[in-house]
Amino acid sequence: MQELETPKQYDDIDGVIRPSQNTHIFGHNDVIEALGRMRKEGRLHHALLFEGPLGIGKATLAYHLASNILSKSSGDLAAPEETSPVWRQIAQGSHPSVTHISRRYDSKTERFNTGITVDDIREINRFLAQTSYNGGWRVVIIDTADDMNRAAANGVLKTLEEPPEKTLFILISNSSGRLLPTIRSRCHLIKFRPLDYDNMGKALHLVLANRLPPAAELDAIIAESEGSVRKAALLICYGGMEIIRVQREILNQPIFDVVKAQTIAQALSGRDAVIQFHQFCDNLLSIISSKAMKAGLSGNSLLSNRYADAWKNIADEIAKTEAFNLDKKQFVINVLYKLHKLMISDA
Repeated sequence: MQELETPKQYDDIDGVIRPSQNTHIFGHNDVIEALGRMRKEGRLHHALLFEGPLGIGKATLAYHLASNILSKSSGDLAAPEETSPVWRQIAQGSHPSVTHISRRYDSKTERFNTGITVDDIREINRFLAQTSYNGGWRVVIIDTADDMNRAAANGVLKTLEEPPEKTLFILISNSSGRLLPTIRSRCHLIKFRPLDYDNMGKALHLVLANRLPPAAELDAIIAESEGSVRKAALLICYGGMEIIRVQREILNQPIFDVVKAQTIAQALSGRDAVIQFHQFCDNLLSIISSKAMKAGLSGNSLLSNRYADAWKNIADEIAKTEAFNLDKKQFVINVLYKLHKLMISDA
């Protein structure tokens, strides 16, 4: 499987093939079959909302569907032909009938923007203003729709309310609660589930064939990954298991270890540690979410609500820290201390 040179994207992982270049998909047979039936029967809605956890194949299937439509094929959505001209153009980002909207790279700051702006959405309008290639379909993929700010979301909403003919919108969402209800109401919801153990193993052997750890370690990584190939790949490629280990050591000790917290905070605050910082944040939110669910299932609604509030507050702090480029070292220490305090009071 050849990886093609295309402009970098905010969610690239070094050495891991992108969704737009991946001809393989694992799991999601129910989704694939449902989309195939809609396609064959001419019942495909003009706007699809692909909803499910991060890194489980939603974007990959979006590109497979685009290839299927633009190839005028009614074949298997799970297996586009790697050598077909349509697929190669899609993989290179050069197909005239496909546009992909995501967070842009800012050459001035040498960083990716923290969200999708109304200027990004105007690219859709320019794309749709052009005459369609050979009078055929056009496909707009927004990945992720969660990243749209309010102005961008309103811009998309206007287009969804009056969709052009022979145009398919695919909105990808990891957390659709962040989408405007009016956008959700104009889309056909397609739910994706996390991958099971077998499909996780198959996917990881495909995308990281030469970088997989020993079997026992791989099993531990799959267990931590919650059915997300992306999360597993990040754990393997960027030392994520060590971050998890240190986090748990700090949070599970009866006394908050300031020195250990400062050490991990220093490691996560460097300019070259952006991915590791995101891993830390994602795992922290996962811990809180798990605690909230456990408390709720045990009937302790008060504690469950406290963890739910902590999740929201820390998620907001993460967003502010990234949006305004705040001190990450201090952020890491503060959130570890707050969560440790909550967990100790819970014990």
